[in-house]
Amino acid sequence: MKYYVKHNNEELGPYRLDDIESMLKKELLPRFIKIKGEFEDEWKSLNDYTQHINLNNSEETLTNSVFKNLKNKKEASKIFIKKQDNDESELVSSADLNKTIISVDTQKELLRKTEKIKKNIDNTFKQLQNKKSSIDKTKFYDLEEFQDALIEAEETEDLLRKKRRDVDEVKKAAKDPVNRTLFLAILLCMLGFLFIDTEEKKIEEVIKEEFYYPQITDIQEVVNGNIDKSNSIASRAKKFSFYKYEDLIRKSEVYKESLDYFYNKDSILNLAKTYSLLLPFSKEKSKDANVIDSLLDVLGEDKIYKQPMNFEAWVIFYHNIGKHAAVKFLVNNYFKISKKVTALTLSFYFRSLQILGNYEEIDEIKDQVIKSRKESAYAYTSLLEYLLMENRFREYGDVFRDAYKNYPDSLEILRHGVKFYILEKSYDKAFDLLKNFKKREFDHHQKYKAFYLESMGVISAMNGSFKDAKKYFDSAIALNPESEIVTSLSDLDVSDKYSETSKLINRSKSIDSIRKSKKYIKEKKFEQSLSAAIDAVDSHASRESKLNLAEIQKKLGFYGEAIKNFEKVQREEKGLGGQSINLLSTYVDSYQFKKANELISKINTMPLSSNSRYKEVVADYHFKQEKYAKALYWLNLSIKENRINDNVHYKISQIRFDNGHIREAKERILDAIKYDPSNIDYRILYAKIIKEQDGVETAIGYLRSIKKKFIESTKINNQIAIFYYESGQISSFEDLVKKVVIDDKENEDFYLFMMNAASMDENDETAIEYAKKYILVNPANHEVGVELAKAYMRLLKFEDAEKTLLRIHSRISSFPEVNSLLAQIYKNKGNLDKAEEYAKAEIESNSRVTYGYVELAKIMIKKENYGGAALQLEKAKRYDSEDMEMLKTFARLKARSGQLPDAAKLFEKALEVDGDEHFLYFELGEVYKNMGKSKEAVVKYKAYLELFPDAPEKDEILSFLKLVE
Repeated sequence: MKYYVKHNNEELGPYRLDDIESMLKKELLPRFIKIKGEFEDEWKSLNDYTQHINLNNSEETLTNSVFKNLKNKKEASKIFIKKQDNDESELVSSADLNKTIISVDTQKELLRKTEKIKKNIDNTFKQLQNKKSSIDKTKFYDLEEFQDALIEAEETEDLLRKKRRDVDEVKKAAKDPVNRTLFLAILLCMLGFLFIDTEEKKIEEVIKEEFYYPQITDIQEVVNGNIDKSNSIASRAKKFSFYKYEDLIRKSEVYKESLDYFYNKDSILNLAKTYSLLLPFSKEKSKDANVIDSLLDVLGEDKIYKQPMNFEAWVIFYHNIGKHAAVKFLVNNYFKISKKVTALTLSFYFRSLQILGNYEEIDEIKDQVIKSRKESAYAYTSLLEYLLMENRFREYGDVFRDAYKNYPDSLEILRHGVKFYILEKSYDKAFDLLKNFKKREFDHHQKYKAFYLESMGVISAMNGSFKDAKKYFDSAIALNPESEIVTSLSDLDVSDKYSETSKLINRSKSIDSIRKSKKYIKEKKFEQSLSAAIDAVDSHASRESKLNLAEIQKKLGFYGEAIKNFEKVQREEKGLGGQSINLLSTYVDSYQFKKANELISKINTMPLSSNSRYKEVVADYHFKQEKYAKALYWLNLSIKENRINDNVHYKISQIRFDNGHIREAKERILDAIKYDPSNIDYRILYAKIIKEQDGVETAIGYLRSIKKKFIESTKINNQIAIFYYESGQISSFEDLVKKVVIDDKENEDFYLFMMNAASMDENDETAIEYAKKYILVNPANHEVGVELAKAYMRLLKFEDAEKTLLRIHSRISSFPEVNSLLAQIYKNKGNLDKAEEYAKAEIESNSRVTYGYVELAKIMIKKENYGGAALQLEKAKRYDSEDMEMLKTFARLKARSGQLPDAAKLFEKALEVDGDEHFLYFELGEVYKNMGKSKEAVVKYKAYLELFPDAPEKDEILSFLKLVE
């Protein structure tokens, strides 16, 4: 924390405590001064601070940390501790480094600075004399700048004084202590302003790699505590705001301390709210979100709508874990009960609507946010985000100025001011705001540090200082790969004349294209999304642009290209980083289980294996191989790491439901609904569970009861229609089907159901119609593409089937069954060599499934290579002894070669697998007749005629029956 000093009715500062101590010792300030903390309202006498300021010559060490007075014994902020070893300084531990918020120069850096000062002293007055006429006197005597220089000089002197061999050199510059301090201050100040007076405007930087992150920790229940003590401590939090990062840290510490004395529900609520506001600053967001969820559970999920302050905490939590649809859902339902919402709730609701793109609701709520803006800095920032999104720059500037007047110390509002002036091309004003931004401890978090560096980069670039701009951007993007403000350069033309300029502009264009590609994919504008992702890589082939392209390719089903890009980044990084989970997920989605297994084996030996997302992907790996017990095991491991992952709860529920475990499925789906009440898929699965428990009418009644909460969705009507179809209520089903909008983006589940239902009814024309609609809204689901191709083939539309399969092949050449179906098409065309090539490609890509072996065997039979065909069928049998195509093909091959007992066994096995395939009865009857087993033949022939009364072999069979009977 910093402090202001009042002397001769003049307010000086802010200073750190040790700065004030130093000035008091040197009698630069009298001891009767008034002092107040940076975040305090009242001036106090020096005596009130004697416990903080060491006026004696004790050996007590003072820290510069603004958080010093907030931390308890266990969570005290740590500083660097030096170990002297051959004149080198080192850190005690990496754990200390992560928690450190004070940067201390190492000895080498100190010596380097010392030498620099000694060299500069001799030339200083010559430089000043030469530049004397050009110095702006108002800048030179700027009080705040002079004080900053004074503090910096004092720090430098303190460090130098500790190194005896350097002290004598400094004393030569000035003997008197006070004069020496002032001399160094003036020297540094003059050099700084000479620097600023050049064409390149800069703010002197000390890049600090350590940032302060919130300590979001669980609390323990105190049964018989001291409620008065708890309330007294909690009351101290009132003086801290809810919109400043440092104040939120302070608030959280106070509420935690309060809860050490009593399990106070008000403190729990305020702590949950404070933690939720801190969540965007968290270093381990998933872990910290689980802590907040525990606190909200204490308050009770059933009380969400009971009190505005309770509701406020939930809304902030959902918003900051990215559940913006849930925020909308909650607020819309809350408005049906009460219109009394806090300014903070309105702010986060308004921001969520912007992210969702719900413009109609934005217009409805906008006036309320405007009216509440002075009650909360968050209301201002949500308005500023809205106006920026709408490109209403004039109003954007007006709201910023109003916000800045009311909340001048808000870094979020300052950020918008800098953005505004940069967009307005008022770079001097942006620079002035950045100086203010810098004074407000912006570098406690990388979010603000990155923004500051980005902005300085833009200003430097616009002033022609591209070399400096590049340095700023390199540092900024290292902290924040998705830069916000660097895209201001994206509209500039690239010039080959200045290579640094070109690099900056291209990087800016790349970042802008990445953001566009993500926006387009959400809107299901697939071509635009892919085009923007490619543009991003073309502009600047950074790690971020390559990974973004891979992600977009994956979502569009271009698995082959996505894998290449993920693997390329992995090779460049020479290790298994976070992108390895995305690579694994792509392997799994494209059924490349061999590669997936190899990668899993590698990740399992690394810390990355503890990641909850990794465990979820491993579960998907087992699920796609129909190993449901293993999938459940890994999903449960994932949920232990991150219990608020609603999608994992949903997956567990789905597996439980599909396997008949209705009670367990219901428990899990209720957890999924808790963490995202707006997700209609979760409600539909819940309705399916109700149907199994209480019948179809109850399930339909449930869906109808929630339709009012999901007015804009067609999915509920679709599911009601499916329930009607499944229960035989065809007329009601047909009435609802008419309401389905063909191009609706929410209809993919309905299209999939209709496709499968049509296939079961052997209505291939209808199956094709719905499969094509489905692919338009979900092009990455190649299983549907395979089923579409099969429907075309059953209708003998081989050209359409081939086009469909080649489309999939171009996106992922190894996708299961695609090569074998292409082999079948070319076999039917008579091109056996081409067919054999595709069949072998299927085997190479998917060696543990039967498709390729069976198709290759059929091709070899066509080529009369019966021995080779038998070998391929034996391999297929090893991987799946119940595969129907393998059994039928093998049985026919055995019958052809006279191995009738073996043929009979294979036909019998095929009938066990699928007794409805009537022609198998005839074929088995033929085998038994040729074996001389007339009795068995009669049974099979009769079964065949019973299933197929109009069989073309009917007369031949009846003659045989008449003969033997």
